[in-house]
Amino acid sequence: MGKLIKRPVSNIKRRRDVKRKRTRKLEAMNRKQRCENTRHIRCERPNESMGSHVVNNSSQPYSCTAFIDCAWTYELAIDEHYGYSSIMQSLTALEREKAKLGYSDQARVLNLLSRSASMMLVPHSVNEPFKPYFQDFERGRRSAMPEDFTEEELTFLEEILSDVAEPWLKSRLLDLLWLCKKPRNPEHARLAVDVYISHGIDAESWNRGVKECWERAARLCMQIRDFDRLDGIKNQLINAFHLEYPANKFMTLWLSKLMDCLKIDSEVLDDIATKLFECGKTLSRSSDFPAARSYFDLASQKYKQSGDERAWLDSLVALAASYEHEADMRLEESSMVANSLFENAVQAYRLVPTKFRDEYDISNTIKRIRTKISESGRASLDEMGVIRSPSVDISDDVATSKAHVSGKQTLERALLYFVGLYSGPNKRILESNAQEAMRTSGISSLFGSTHMSTDGRVVGITPPLNLQSGEDDPANQAVVNRQVQQHFDIENTICC
Repeated sequence: MGKLIKRPVSNIKRRRDVKRKRTRKLEAMNRKQRCENTRHIRCERPNESMGSHVVNNSSQPYSCTAFIDCAWTYELAIDEHYGYSSIMQSLTALEREKAKLGYSDQARVLNLLSRSASMMLVPHSVNEPFKPYFQDFERGRRSAMPEDFTEEELTFLEEILSDVAEPWLKSRLLDLLWLCKKPRNPEHARLAVDVYISHGIDAESWNRGVKECWERAARLCMQIRDFDRLDGIKNQLINAFHLEYPANKFMTLWLSKLMDCLKIDSEVLDDIATKLFECGKTLSRSSDFPAARSYFDLASQKYKQSGDERAWLDSLVALAASYEHEADMRLEESSMVANSLFENAVQAYRLVPTKFRDEYDISNTIKRIRTKISESGRASLDEMGVIRSPSVDISDDVATSKAHVSGKQTLERALLYFVGLYSGPNKRILESNAQEAMRTSGISSLFGSTHMSTDGRVVGITPPLNLQSGEDDPANQAVVNRQVQQHFDIENTICC
Protein backbone atom coordinates (compact mmCIF):
# COMPACT_ATOMS: atom_id res chain seq x y z
CA MET A 1 0.00 0.00 0.00
CA GLY A 2 1.50 3.36 -1.06
CA LYS A 3 2.51 5.97 1.47
CA LEU A 4 0.55 9.20 1.81
CA ILE A 5 2.95 12.00 0.94
CA LYS A 6 2.22 15.34 2.55
CA ARG A 7 3.53 18.30 0.61
CA PRO A 8 3.96 21.76 2.15
CA VAL A 9 1.07 24.11 1.54
CA SER A 10 3.49 26.71 0.21
CA ASN A 11 4.56 24.34 -2.59
CA ILE A 12 0.95 23.71 -3.57
CA LYS A 13 0.23 27.43 -3.65
CA ARG A 14 3.39 28.06 -5.67
CA ARG A 15 2.40 25.51 -8.31
CA ARG A 16 -1.13 26.95 -8.39
CA ASP A 17 0.24 30.47 -8.91
CA VAL A 18 2.51 29.25 -11.72
CA LYS A 19 -0.42 27.54 -13.39
CA ARG A 20 -2.55 30.70 -13.11
CA LYS A 21 0.24 32.82 -14.59
CA ARG A 22 0.55 30.42 -17.52
CA THR A 23 -3.20 30.52 -18.09
CA ARG A 24 -3.30 34.34 -17.99
CA LYS A 25 -0.32 34.53 -20.37
CA LEU A 26 -2.02 32.15 -22.81
CA GLU A 27 -5.28 34.14 -22.64
CA ALA A 28 -3.36 37.37 -23.30
CA MET A 29 -1.66 35.80 -26.32
CA ASN A 30 -5.05 34.64 -27.68
CA ARG A 31 -6.55 38.11 -27.22
CA LYS A 32 -3.59 39.67 -28.98
CA GLN A 33 -3.95 37.24 -31.87
CA ARG A 34 -7.67 38.01 -32.18
CA CYS A 35 -6.95 41.73 -32.27
CA GLU A 36 -4.31 41.23 -34.97
CA ASN A 37 -6.76 39.12 -37.00
CA THR A 38 -9.44 41.79 -36.63
CA ARG A 39 -7.08 44.54 -37.80
CA HIS A 40 -6.03 42.36 -40.71
CA ILE A 41 -9.65 41.96 -41.78
CA ARG A 42 -10.13 45.70 -41.57
CA CYS A 43 -7.21 46.31 -43.88
CA GLU A 44 -8.57 43.85 -46.41
CA ARG A 45 -12.05 45.42 -46.40
CA PRO A 46 -11.57 49.08 -45.57
CA ASN A 47 -14.90 50.22 -47.03
CA GLU A 48 -17.15 47.51 -45.65
CA SER A 49 -19.48 48.41 -42.85
CA MET A 50 -20.19 46.36 -39.78
CA GLY A 51 -23.77 46.94 -38.83
CA SER A 52 -24.36 50.68 -38.96
CA HIS A 53 -20.73 51.55 -38.18
CA VAL A 54 -18.17 52.08 -40.95
CA VAL A 55 -14.81 50.63 -39.99
CA ASN A 56 -12.32 53.44 -39.51
CA ASN A 57 -8.76 52.75 -40.67
CA SER A 58 -7.38 56.28 -40.49
CA SER A 59 -3.97 56.52 -38.82
CA GLN A 60 -4.61 60.08 -37.66
CA PRO A 61 -4.58 60.45 -33.86
CA TYR A 62 -7.80 61.19 -32.01
CA SER A 63 -8.15 64.68 -30.61
CA CYS A 64 -9.57 65.59 -27.20
CA THR A 65 -10.37 69.00 -28.60
CA ALA A 66 -12.42 67.37 -31.35
CA PHE A 67 -14.45 65.54 -28.72
CA ILE A 68 -15.19 68.76 -26.82
CA ASP A 69 -16.07 70.52 -30.06
CA CYS A 70 -18.63 67.80 -30.84
CA ALA A 71 -20.79 69.25 -28.03
CA TRP A 72 -22.72 65.99 -27.82
CA THR A 73 -25.62 65.97 -25.36
CA TYR A 74 -28.20 63.31 -24.65
CA GLU A 75 -31.68 64.43 -23.68
CA LEU A 76 -34.41 61.89 -24.27
CA ALA A 77 -37.67 61.21 -22.46
CA ILE A 78 -37.75 58.04 -20.37
CA ASP A 79 -40.47 56.47 -22.50
CA GLU A 80 -38.25 56.94 -25.59
CA HIS A 81 -35.02 55.69 -24.00
CA TYR A 82 -33.94 52.09 -24.60
CA GLY A 83 -30.59 51.80 -22.89
CA TYR A 84 -27.35 51.79 -24.83
CA SER A 85 -29.18 51.33 -28.11
CA SER A 86 -30.52 54.88 -27.78
CA ILE A 87 -27.06 56.20 -26.83
CA MET A 88 -25.56 54.59 -29.93
CA GLN A 89 -28.26 56.02 -32.20
CA SER A 90 -27.76 59.50 -30.77
CA LEU A 91 -23.99 59.36 -31.33
CA THR A 92 -24.38 57.91 -34.82
CA ALA A 93 -26.85 60.63 -35.83
CA LEU A 94 -24.44 63.36 -34.73
CA GLU A 95 -21.56 61.56 -36.44
CA ARG A 96 -23.39 61.66 -39.78
CA GLU A 97 -24.24 65.31 -39.27
CA LYS A 98 -20.63 66.22 -38.56
CA ALA A 99 -19.40 64.20 -41.55
CA LYS A 100 -21.77 66.08 -43.87
CA LEU A 101 -20.45 69.39 -42.55
CA GLY A 102 -16.87 68.29 -43.19
CA TYR A 103 -15.77 67.94 -39.56
CA SER A 104 -13.93 64.66 -40.12
CA ASP A 105 -12.01 64.72 -36.79
CA GLN A 106 -15.23 65.09 -34.83
CA ALA A 107 -16.91 62.40 -36.93
CA ARG A 108 -14.05 59.98 -36.15
CA VAL A 109 -14.42 60.59 -32.43
CA LEU A 110 -18.18 60.11 -32.56
CA ASN A 111 -17.70 56.92 -34.59
CA LEU A 112 -15.43 55.56 -31.88
CA LEU A 113 -17.90 56.45 -29.14
CA SER A 114 -20.89 55.01 -31.04
CA ARG A 115 -18.98 51.76 -31.55
CA SER A 116 -18.23 51.56 -27.84
CA ALA A 117 -21.89 52.21 -27.00
CA SER A 118 -23.20 49.76 -29.59
CA MET A 119 -22.22 46.62 -27.68
CA MET A 120 -24.96 44.78 -25.81
CA LEU A 121 -24.45 44.53 -22.07
CA VAL A 122 -24.62 40.94 -20.82
CA PRO A 123 -24.24 41.51 -17.06
CA HIS A 124 -24.29 37.89 -15.92
CA SER A 125 -21.09 37.16 -17.86
CA VAL A 126 -18.06 38.34 -15.90
CA ASN A 127 -15.45 37.62 -18.58
CA GLU A 128 -17.48 38.59 -21.66
CA PRO A 129 -19.97 41.27 -20.56
CA PHE A 130 -20.19 42.86 -24.01
CA LYS A 131 -21.58 41.23 -27.15
CA PRO A 132 -22.00 42.62 -30.68
CA TYR A 133 -25.53 43.82 -31.30
CA PHE A 134 -25.28 42.73 -34.93
CA GLN A 135 -23.64 39.60 -36.34
CA ASP A 136 -23.88 38.15 -39.84
CA PHE A 137 -22.26 34.71 -39.78
CA GLU A 138 -22.93 34.09 -43.45
CA ARG A 139 -20.99 37.16 -44.61
CA GLY A 140 -18.53 37.21 -41.73
CA ARG A 141 -19.59 40.66 -40.52
CA ARG A 142 -20.46 42.00 -37.11
CA SER A 143 -20.60 45.16 -35.05
CA ALA A 144 -17.97 46.14 -32.49
CA MET A 145 -16.58 43.89 -29.76
CA PRO A 146 -14.09 44.74 -26.98
CA GLU A 147 -11.13 43.15 -28.78
CA ASP A 148 -11.65 45.49 -31.75
CA PHE A 149 -10.46 48.54 -29.83
CA THR A 150 -6.79 49.40 -30.28
CA GLU A 151 -4.42 50.60 -27.58
CA GLU A 152 -4.52 54.08 -29.13
CA GLU A 153 -8.33 54.16 -28.96
CA LEU A 154 -8.37 52.96 -25.35
CA THR A 155 -5.82 55.59 -24.38
CA PHE A 156 -7.95 58.28 -26.00
CA LEU A 157 -11.08 57.09 -24.20
CA GLU A 158 -9.20 57.27 -20.91
CA GLU A 159 -8.06 60.82 -21.68
CA ILE A 160 -11.60 62.13 -22.28
CA LEU A 161 -13.19 60.52 -19.22
CA SER A 162 -13.15 63.73 -17.23
CA ASP A 163 -14.99 65.52 -20.05
CA VAL A 164 -17.75 62.90 -20.35
CA ALA A 165 -20.72 63.91 -18.23
CA GLU A 166 -23.45 61.58 -19.54
CA PRO A 167 -23.64 58.59 -17.11
CA TRP A 168 -24.61 55.97 -19.72
CA LEU A 169 -21.61 56.75 -21.90
CA LYS A 170 -19.21 57.29 -19.01
CA SER A 171 -20.01 53.95 -17.38
CA ARG A 172 -19.53 52.19 -20.71
CA LEU A 173 -16.12 53.78 -21.30
CA LEU A 174 -14.97 52.98 -17.75
CA ASP A 175 -16.14 49.37 -18.03
CA LEU A 176 -14.47 49.00 -21.42
CA LEU A 177 -11.20 50.37 -20.04
CA TRP A 178 -11.38 47.99 -17.08
CA LEU A 179 -11.93 45.09 -19.42
CA CYS A 180 -9.37 45.91 -22.15
CA LYS A 181 -6.71 48.27 -20.82
CA LYS A 182 -3.54 46.48 -19.73
CA PRO A 183 -2.49 46.37 -16.99
CA ARG A 184 -5.92 46.51 -15.43
CA ASN A 185 -6.74 49.47 -13.23
CA PRO A 186 -9.23 48.60 -10.44
CA GLU A 187 -10.09 52.29 -10.19
CA HIS A 188 -11.80 52.03 -13.58
CA ALA A 189 -14.02 49.26 -12.21
CA ARG A 190 -14.81 51.18 -9.00
CA LEU A 191 -15.73 54.32 -10.92
CA ALA A 192 -17.83 52.25 -13.33
CA VAL A 193 -19.75 50.83 -10.38
CA ASP A 194 -20.46 54.29 -9.00
CA VAL A 195 -21.73 55.56 -12.36
CA TYR A 196 -23.77 52.43 -13.08
CA ILE A 197 -25.73 52.77 -9.83
CA SER A 198 -26.23 56.51 -10.32
CA HIS A 199 -29.32 55.50 -12.31
CA GLY A 200 -32.29 55.65 -9.98
CA ILE A 201 -34.37 52.60 -9.12
CA ASP A 202 -37.88 53.16 -10.43
CA ALA A 203 -40.44 51.06 -12.26
CA GLU A 204 -40.55 53.30 -15.31
CA SER A 205 -36.89 52.94 -16.31
CA TRP A 206 -35.96 49.63 -14.67
CA ASN A 207 -36.46 47.51 -17.79
CA ARG A 208 -34.95 50.13 -20.10
CA GLY A 209 -31.36 49.15 -19.33
CA VAL A 210 -31.17 50.18 -15.67
CA LYS A 211 -31.54 46.64 -14.32
CA GLU A 212 -28.55 45.49 -16.38
CA CYS A 213 -26.50 48.43 -15.07
CA TRP A 214 -27.17 47.48 -11.44
CA GLU A 215 -26.42 43.82 -12.05
CA ARG A 216 -23.17 44.66 -13.85
CA ALA A 217 -22.19 46.97 -10.99
CA ALA A 218 -22.74 44.20 -8.43
CA ARG A 219 -20.73 41.68 -10.42
CA LEU A 220 -17.87 44.15 -10.83
CA CYS A 221 -17.83 44.56 -7.04
CA MET A 222 -17.59 40.79 -6.67
CA GLN A 223 -14.84 40.61 -9.27
CA ILE A 224 -12.62 43.24 -7.62
CA ARG A 225 -13.70 42.17 -4.11
CA ASP A 226 -15.01 45.58 -3.19
CA PHE A 227 -17.45 44.35 -0.57
CA ASP A 228 -18.18 47.81 0.81
CA ARG A 229 -19.63 48.91 -2.52
CA LEU A 230 -21.43 45.55 -2.84
CA ASP A 231 -23.05 46.08 0.56
CA GLY A 232 -24.16 49.51 -0.58
CA ILE A 233 -25.78 48.03 -3.69
CA LYS A 234 -27.46 45.33 -1.60
CA ASN A 235 -28.85 47.86 0.87
CA GLN A 236 -30.22 50.08 -1.89
CA LEU A 237 -31.92 47.12 -3.59
CA ILE A 238 -33.43 45.93 -0.29
CA ASN A 239 -34.71 49.41 0.53
CA ALA A 240 -36.22 49.68 -2.95
CA PHE A 241 -37.80 46.23 -2.53
CA HIS A 242 -39.69 47.36 0.57
CA LEU A 243 -41.20 50.36 -1.22
CA GLU A 244 -44.63 50.27 -2.82
CA TYR A 245 -45.04 50.55 -6.60
CA PRO A 246 -48.73 51.11 -7.28
CA ALA A 247 -48.09 51.94 -10.95
CA ASN A 248 -46.30 48.64 -11.65
CA LYS A 249 -47.36 45.34 -10.12
CA PHE A 250 -44.14 43.55 -11.12
CA MET A 251 -41.45 45.91 -9.75
CA THR A 252 -41.23 44.09 -6.41
CA LEU A 253 -40.87 40.81 -8.28
CA TRP A 254 -38.13 42.17 -10.57
CA LEU A 255 -36.08 43.46 -7.64
CA SER A 256 -36.35 40.18 -5.76
CA LYS A 257 -35.33 38.25 -8.88
CA LEU A 258 -32.22 40.39 -9.28
CA MET A 259 -31.21 39.87 -5.64
CA ASP A 260 -31.85 36.16 -6.04
CA CYS A 261 -29.72 36.08 -9.19
CA LEU A 262 -26.87 37.89 -7.42
CA LYS A 263 -27.30 35.75 -4.28
CA ILE A 264 -27.12 38.79 -1.99
CA ASP A 265 -30.43 38.28 -0.16
CA SER A 266 -29.47 35.56 2.32
CA GLU A 267 -29.92 37.89 5.31
CA VAL A 268 -33.48 38.88 4.37
CA LEU A 269 -34.85 35.67 2.86
CA ASP A 270 -37.83 35.48 5.21
CA ASP A 271 -38.81 39.11 4.63
CA ILE A 272 -38.57 38.75 0.86
CA ALA A 273 -40.51 35.48 0.79
CA THR A 274 -43.24 36.84 3.05
CA LYS A 275 -43.75 39.98 0.97
CA LEU A 276 -43.77 37.97 -2.27
CA PHE A 277 -46.42 35.65 -0.84
CA GLU A 278 -48.55 38.56 0.36
CA CYS A 279 -48.29 40.25 -3.04
CA GLY A 280 -49.42 37.00 -4.65
CA LYS A 281 -52.47 36.81 -2.39
CA THR A 282 -53.36 40.44 -3.10
CA LEU A 283 -53.18 39.84 -6.85
CA SER A 284 -55.26 36.66 -6.51
CA ARG A 285 -57.99 38.56 -4.69
CA SER A 286 -58.10 41.01 -7.59
CA SER A 287 -58.34 38.04 -10.01
CA ASP A 288 -54.95 38.78 -11.59
CA PHE A 289 -53.96 35.14 -11.44
CA PRO A 290 -51.05 35.09 -13.96
CA ALA A 291 -49.23 37.83 -12.00
CA ALA A 292 -50.10 36.12 -8.71
CA ARG A 293 -48.50 32.89 -9.91
CA SER A 294 -45.26 34.71 -10.70
CA TYR A 295 -45.13 35.85 -7.07
CA PHE A 296 -46.16 32.49 -5.61
CA ASP A 297 -43.56 30.69 -7.70
CA LEU A 298 -40.67 32.87 -6.52
CA ALA A 299 -42.02 32.89 -2.96
CA SER A 300 -41.91 29.09 -2.90
CA GLN A 301 -38.26 29.19 -3.99
CA LYS A 302 -37.34 31.72 -1.31
CA TYR A 303 -39.19 29.82 1.41
CA LYS A 304 -37.34 26.66 0.42
CA GLN A 305 -34.02 28.51 0.57
CA SER A 306 -34.85 29.80 4.03
CA GLY A 307 -35.88 26.34 5.24
CA ASP A 308 -39.47 27.31 6.12
CA GLU A 309 -41.18 24.08 5.07
CA ARG A 310 -44.71 25.08 6.10
CA ALA A 311 -44.63 28.37 4.20
CA TRP A 312 -43.08 26.59 1.21
CA LEU A 313 -46.00 24.14 1.09
CA ASP A 314 -48.54 26.96 1.46
CA SER A 315 -47.02 28.78 -1.50
CA LEU A 316 -47.09 25.61 -3.64
CA VAL A 317 -50.77 25.06 -2.81
CA ALA A 318 -51.57 28.73 -3.49
CA LEU A 319 -49.83 28.48 -6.86
CA ALA A 320 -51.86 25.40 -7.84
CA ALA A 321 -55.11 26.88 -6.54
CA SER A 322 -54.61 30.00 -8.69
CA TYR A 323 -54.79 27.81 -11.80
CA GLU A 324 -58.09 26.30 -10.68
CA HIS A 325 -59.59 29.67 -9.70
CA GLU A 326 -58.64 31.21 -13.04
CA ALA A 327 -60.05 28.18 -14.88
CA ASP A 328 -63.38 28.54 -13.05
CA MET A 329 -63.44 32.21 -13.96
CA ARG A 330 -62.57 31.60 -17.63
CA LEU A 331 -65.03 28.73 -18.02
CA GLU A 332 -67.82 30.99 -19.21
CA GLU A 333 -65.58 32.60 -21.83
CA SER A 334 -63.86 29.52 -23.21
CA SER A 335 -64.05 25.90 -22.11
CA MET A 336 -60.90 25.21 -24.11
CA VAL A 337 -58.84 27.74 -22.14
CA ALA A 338 -60.35 26.53 -18.87
CA ASN A 339 -59.49 22.94 -19.76
CA SER A 340 -55.82 23.85 -20.22
CA LEU A 341 -55.77 25.70 -16.89
CA PHE A 342 -57.35 22.74 -15.09
CA GLU A 343 -54.60 20.52 -16.53
CA ASN A 344 -51.98 22.95 -15.23
CA ALA A 345 -53.64 22.93 -11.82
CA VAL A 346 -53.29 19.14 -11.58
CA GLN A 347 -49.61 19.33 -12.51
CA ALA A 348 -49.06 22.10 -9.93
CA TYR A 349 -50.77 20.17 -7.13
CA ARG A 350 -48.50 17.22 -7.88
CA LEU A 351 -45.52 19.37 -6.85
CA VAL A 352 -46.65 18.95 -3.26
CA PRO A 353 -44.64 16.03 -1.80
CA THR A 354 -46.64 12.83 -1.24
CA LYS A 355 -46.17 12.82 2.53
CA PHE A 356 -47.95 16.17 2.83
CA ARG A 357 -50.83 15.55 0.41
CA ASP A 358 -53.27 14.17 2.98
CA GLU A 359 -52.78 17.25 5.16
CA TYR A 360 -53.79 19.50 2.26
CA ASP A 361 -56.41 17.05 0.86
CA ILE A 362 -54.54 17.03 -2.46
CA SER A 363 -55.92 13.68 -3.68
CA ASN A 364 -59.56 14.75 -3.42
CA THR A 365 -58.73 18.11 -4.94
CA ILE A 366 -57.16 16.44 -7.95
CA LYS A 367 -60.18 14.15 -8.35
CA ARG A 368 -62.49 17.17 -8.31
CA ILE A 369 -60.38 18.94 -10.92
CA ARG A 370 -60.30 15.86 -13.14
CA THR A 371 -64.09 15.93 -13.22
CA LYS A 372 -63.89 19.55 -14.35
CA ILE A 373 -61.34 18.55 -16.99
CA SER A 374 -63.74 16.00 -18.45
CA GLU A 375 -66.65 18.44 -18.49
CA SER A 376 -64.65 21.31 -19.99
CA GLY A 377 -63.09 18.93 -22.50
CA ARG A 378 -66.48 17.87 -23.85
CA ALA A 379 -67.56 21.50 -24.01
CA SER A 380 -64.34 22.36 -25.88
CA LEU A 381 -65.39 20.24 -28.84
CA ASP A 382 -68.31 22.59 -29.51
CA GLU A 383 -65.88 25.54 -29.65
CA MET A 384 -63.70 23.96 -32.31
CA GLY A 385 -64.18 24.88 -35.92
CA VAL A 386 -63.83 22.54 -38.86
CA ILE A 387 -61.14 23.39 -41.38
CA ARG A 388 -61.64 21.71 -44.73
CA SER A 389 -58.91 21.50 -47.32
CA PRO A 390 -59.69 21.33 -51.05
CA SER A 391 -60.61 17.86 -52.24
CA VAL A 392 -57.97 15.84 -54.08
CA ASP A 393 -58.80 14.66 -57.58
CA ILE A 394 -57.95 10.95 -57.71
CA SER A 395 -60.08 10.10 -60.77
CA ASP A 396 -56.96 9.16 -62.77
CA ASP A 397 -55.79 6.84 -60.01
CA VAL A 398 -59.26 5.26 -59.88
CA ALA A 399 -59.29 4.69 -63.64
CA THR A 400 -55.77 3.19 -63.54
CA SER A 401 -56.75 0.91 -60.67
CA LYS A 402 -59.83 -0.34 -62.49
CA ALA A 403 -57.82 -1.03 -65.62
CA HIS A 404 -55.25 -2.88 -63.51
CA VAL A 405 -57.79 -5.45 -62.23
CA SER A 406 -60.07 -5.59 -65.30
CA GLY A 407 -60.06 -8.37 -67.87
CA LYS A 408 -58.69 -11.08 -65.61
CA GLN A 409 -59.73 -14.66 -66.28
CA THR A 410 -60.73 -15.55 -62.74
CA LEU A 411 -61.91 -13.71 -59.62
CA GLU A 412 -58.93 -15.04 -57.69
CA ARG A 413 -56.50 -13.58 -60.23
CA ALA A 414 -58.31 -10.22 -60.18
CA LEU A 415 -58.15 -10.21 -56.36
CA LEU A 416 -54.43 -10.96 -56.55
CA TYR A 417 -53.91 -7.92 -58.80
CA PHE A 418 -56.13 -5.81 -56.52
CA VAL A 419 -54.12 -6.45 -53.34
CA GLY A 420 -50.97 -5.43 -55.21
CA LEU A 421 -52.26 -1.92 -55.91
CA TYR A 422 -50.96 -0.56 -52.60
CA SER A 423 -48.09 -2.13 -50.71
CA GLY A 424 -48.65 -0.13 -47.51
CA PRO A 425 -46.85 2.86 -45.97
CA ASN A 426 -43.08 3.20 -46.21
CA LYS A 427 -41.67 4.66 -42.99
CA ARG A 428 -38.59 6.12 -44.63
CA ILE A 429 -40.64 7.90 -47.28
CA LEU A 430 -43.13 9.16 -44.68
CA GLU A 431 -40.31 10.63 -42.56
CA SER A 432 -38.70 12.22 -45.61
CA ASN A 433 -42.01 13.79 -46.66
CA ALA A 434 -42.65 15.01 -43.10
CA GLN A 435 -39.24 16.69 -42.85
CA GLU A 436 -39.69 18.27 -46.28
CA ALA A 437 -43.08 19.64 -45.23
CA MET A 438 -41.51 21.14 -42.09
CA ARG A 439 -38.79 22.83 -44.13
CA THR A 440 -41.12 24.29 -46.76
CA SER A 441 -44.04 25.19 -44.50
CA GLY A 442 -42.98 24.93 -40.88
CA ILE A 443 -45.28 27.50 -39.28
CA SER A 444 -47.55 24.81 -37.82
CA SER A 445 -44.50 23.12 -36.25
CA LEU A 446 -43.62 26.25 -34.29
CA PHE A 447 -46.72 25.81 -32.14
CA GLY A 448 -47.58 22.93 -29.86
CA SER A 449 -50.81 21.00 -30.25
CA THR A 450 -53.25 19.13 -28.04
CA HIS A 451 -55.05 16.08 -29.41
CA MET A 452 -58.50 15.34 -28.03
CA SER A 453 -60.78 12.34 -28.41
CA THR A 454 -64.44 12.59 -29.37
CA ASP A 455 -65.46 12.67 -25.69
CA GLY A 456 -63.17 15.63 -24.94
CA ARG A 457 -60.32 13.73 -23.28
CA VAL A 458 -56.77 14.82 -24.06
CA VAL A 459 -55.10 11.82 -25.71
CA GLY A 460 -51.87 13.44 -26.81
CA ILE A 461 -49.79 16.60 -26.57
CA THR A 462 -47.17 17.58 -29.12
CA PRO A 463 -44.60 20.22 -28.10
CA PRO A 464 -43.54 23.02 -30.46
CA LEU A 465 -40.39 22.76 -32.55
CA ASN A 466 -37.25 23.60 -30.56
CA LEU A 467 -35.22 25.85 -32.85
CA GLN A 468 -32.25 25.84 -30.44
CA SER A 469 -31.68 22.09 -30.74
CA GLY A 470 -31.06 19.57 -33.47
CA GLU A 471 -33.20 16.79 -34.88
CA ASP A 472 -32.25 14.43 -32.03
CA ASP A 473 -34.01 16.62 -29.47
CA PRO A 474 -37.03 14.75 -27.99
CA ALA A 475 -39.35 17.71 -28.65
CA ASN A 476 -38.28 17.88 -32.29
CA GLN A 477 -38.67 14.11 -32.68
CA ALA A 478 -42.24 14.45 -31.38
CA VAL A 479 -42.94 17.14 -33.98
CA VAL A 480 -41.58 14.91 -36.76
CA ASN A 481 -43.68 11.99 -35.50
CA ARG A 482 -46.78 14.19 -35.59
CA GLN A 483 -46.07 15.10 -39.22
CA VAL A 484 -45.45 11.42 -40.05
CA GLN A 485 -48.79 10.49 -38.48
CA GLN A 486 -50.58 13.14 -40.53
CA HIS A 487 -48.98 11.96 -43.77
CA PHE A 488 -49.83 8.37 -42.86
CA ASP A 489 -53.50 9.25 -42.27
CA ILE A 490 -53.69 11.15 -45.57
CA GLU A 491 -52.06 8.30 -47.50
CA ASN A 492 -54.37 5.71 -45.99
CA THR A 493 -57.44 7.88 -46.68
CA ILE A 494 -56.49 8.25 -50.36
CA CYS A 495 -55.33 4.67 -50.97
CA CYS A 496 -57.78 2.75 -48.86
